[in-house]
Amino acid sequence: MQPDGTPSQVTGYVYGISPATGSTITSNDILAETRYPDPVTGVAAASERDTYTSNALGKLRRSPTAPARPTPTRTT
Repeated sequence: MQPDGTPSQVTGYVYGISPATGSTITSNDILAETRYPDPVTGVAAASERDTYTSNALGKLRRSPTAPARPTPTRTT
């Protein structure tokens, strides 16, 4: 539970990768971005994000410019 006056925080997930986004395959089922909450509004923000690419085996690779956060593991 958050204190009164504290906005909810939302993390957004964007799916869909392709060679145009740096991946070797095209798939709408693979994570492309994790958008983290804006520190002021709490809404998932495109400016606070990690981006991912994937190889032909579906292994995710975080963008080299992303902050140090753990890379998600894809489960099937």
